[in-house]
Amino acid sequence: MKHTIMFPLLLLVFTALLGAQTEDKVLAKIGDLEIREQDFQAAFEQISPLARFNMKNKEEKKRFLENLVREKVYYLAALREKLDEDPEVKRLIENTVQRILSREYFSKRMSKLASPDKEAIERYYSAHKESYVVPESRQIAHVLCLDKESADKAVQTYTKDADFTKLVAAFSKDKLTQSRNGLIGYVQPGAYVPYLGPYEQYRNLVDAAFALEKGTISQPIKTDKGFHIITVQEIKPASYKPLKMVEKDIEQKIVVPAEEVDAYYKQHLTDFTIKERVRAAHVFCRDQQKIAKAKADLEEGSPFDLVVQKYSEDSVSRKKEGILGWVYRQGSLPFLGKAPEISDTLMDMVKGATSEPMKSKKGWHIFRIVDKVAPGVRPRVEVEERIRSIIYRQKQRDEIDNKYERLQQTLDVVIYEENL
Repeated sequence: MKHTIMFPLLLLVFTALLGAQTEDKVLAKIGDLEIREQDFQAAFEQISPLARFNMKNKEEKKRFLENLVREKVYYLAALREKLDEDPEVKRLIENTVQRILSREYFSKRMSKLASPDKEAIERYYSAHKESYVVPESRQIAHVLCLDKESADKAVQTYTKDADFTKLVAAFSKDKLTQSRNGLIGYVQPGAYVPYLGPYEQYRNLVDAAFALEKGTISQPIKTDKGFHIITVQEIKPASYKPLKMVEKDIEQKIVVPAEEVDAYYKQHLTDFTIKERVRAAHVFCRDQQKIAKAKADLEEGSPFDLVVQKYSEDSVSRKKEGILGWVYRQGSLPFLGKAPEISDTLMDMVKGATSEPMKSKKGWHIFRIVDKVAPGVRPRVEVEERIRSIIYRQKQRDEIDNKYERLQQTLDVVIYEENL
């Protein structure tokens, strides 16, 4: 009879066996050689995560153990026939041992920079604790109405302590969040607003969320999508990242001080140039009459994302409010491929602008510029961590090279290049 054992339980059992002072049971014997639970676990940890995940029942565990037994049988048979004394086998064994020892030596002696001591890291953390603040965030849900009249009616309908989900079901036109009871998620100043877009575009909505008390609702908030009524469901107060989480970051900041970051930034400005680009969304229709209807809806004030849902025949971008991605001058467009005339037209548009219907080889499009990035150089603060990581890795490589040179000097190393 097959007894199914779930994989998480198996791991729990193994962990308990290894961690507790209990008997290490014998699972198999081959002559005088034993396979114990710890041997089984060590071999188990060597196989791929997928193979471990698939080892769900006792039969699969049994097969794994049988493979271990088979390996040991072959090993003992090889010793009995003195294969370990065969010159070729001895060479293979020696090469394998050398590779293992070389790898372990590099990992444990060569690859790490001399780290700052624990006290230095703790002092830095205490002195710069404000750098590791996790800002307050608030979980919000919303009702989206397409006009002010509907939004006002929704607010008037809501009574204190009422079920906000019913308000969502009755009034919200946001298909993306309607199935989530209007849930947008956690928002905080400066951060992208889930399901909506960049913070700069929805700052007024985030500001309103931080002015609300938990469980209350806002007055209608106007955005490019329509009118939102929001409620705050949960509040995560500001906190500090624990030292353990930022220890590696602090270590790098001590090893690579700000002066070195400044010098690298000034010497490598060309590495941090920003290429001009726009982030575009579109409504796509194969038929010109259909795109004309989409244009009419936009002119009547319908939000762009709702027009996308209603008319667009691009099934991929329709799931993302019509967003195609970043477009560059004379570049390719997602969905369209190489279309320099269209890409150049989009590059000349301003953020928030909507195009007239445009024809491509696939059909008709109305484009909207969701975001626009001007050419320039990234500010130092944006690339500081990247620079620090580059310098840290270079210092690590230099340290490895220096250690290797010192090792060479202690050994008689001769390379005969002419014999290659």
